[in-house]
Amino acid sequence: MSFLKKLNRLYTNLRFHPVLNESVTVLRDKKGNDAAGGSSTTGSFLVRDLNEQLGDTSFCTLNGDSTFTLKKGVYDITGSVPSFRSGANVMVLYDETNTAILHHGTQDFSSNSAAYAGIRNNVNVVITLLTTTKLALRARSNDAKSGDGLGYGNICFGDASIFSQVSIRKLK
Repeated sequence: MSFLKKLNRLYTNLRFHPVLNESVTVLRDKKGNDAAGGSSTTGSFLVRDLNEQLGDTSFCTLNGDSTFTLKKGVYDITGSVPSFRSGANVMVLYDETNTAILHHGTQDFSSNSAAYAGIRNNVNVVITLLTTTKLALRARSNDAKSGDGLGYGNICFGDASIFSQVSIRKLK
């Protein structure tokens, strides 16, 4: 079989692959130009802001308190939260309905004395929810940073500042 026929066959298989028909929603914390992400605190988990939803809303509801509700199903969840000059940081995907950590994300260090010390913590997980469940991205730091500890604002280009974000794919 020629290379072009193989390529065409691969493209045809990809184009009609059932996974490409999945539902996706993106939740994020969108603030205005030059707005910072907020103040970090020492030690306690903070629910990270989520205030905008893009994509399919049929399986996910963005609540007014930065939490989101998913219907029963299987989901591939990828989220991230920034931190700026806040020392050691960690994030989790938190089950607000059952008051439990569902999945631990990455931990990292953002120096509180460096000229620029911004980082992003990430969470990546496939979960099965047996009932409708309220979730949140939570993060904590070991150094408090007033104003921009939860993310440094976009001051250069006049665009919106995007901080916490989570992409959710409904698999089943």
